[in-house]
Amino acid sequence: MTGKLGVKKVALTVGIVFAAWHIGWALAIAVLGSGFLNWVLGLHFISMVAPIAPFNIATLVIGAIVAFLCGAITGAIFAFVWNKL
Repeated sequence: MTGKLGVKKVALTVGIVFAAWHIGWALAIAVLGSGFLNWVLGLHFISMVAPIAPFNIATLVIGAIVAFLCGAITGAIFAFVWNKL
């Protein structure tokens, strides 16, 4: 083993993790509501009024795609840098 990372594999893996995290968070807010959101924000010493929009599957899908792309780019950059070190 050379210690090299497959750039495509890491990009895909991190992209899937980011998208899954986004979907999980969106569903948690949709199911548990503003009380859960306020609790999580309170853990970070944040207190604010944030209205929660109604659940929309199109918004969830678009958000998951954006999260996947951000994760894939992050994973690819990480693997590329790792392989250069």
